[in-house]
Amino acid sequence: IEKLKGKIVLVPQWMIDALTSLITAEKFVQMYAPAVTMKWDMFYKSGQLSQELIDAIWTKENNPDLHDNKEHILLLMEHLNIIARPRYLREDGSEITVSCL
Repeated sequence: IEKLKGKIVLVPQWMIDALTSLITAEKFVQMYAPAVTMKWDMFYKSGQLSQELIDAIWTKENNPDLHDNKEHILLLMEHLNIIARPRYLREDGSEITVSCL
């Protein structure tokens, strides 16, 4: 992937933490607003991981590195076949990231 050239992850634990926060968010889902809970249910049932849910989870993580490097993290996850981005858009025009887990 061209966008990943020149990017290096010096501490792999950082990437593991980013992925873990998405996978284990279920145990914290009751702390989120109802709209986020609905997004979690959609993710849990269909594998569709919305940008809004990613933002909500990574905001709760209170780790600015996750937000600051969001696109890099998602590109790396895509490159490692952890997530896949479909070639279509939702009706509202936003892209859906589909989990491969």
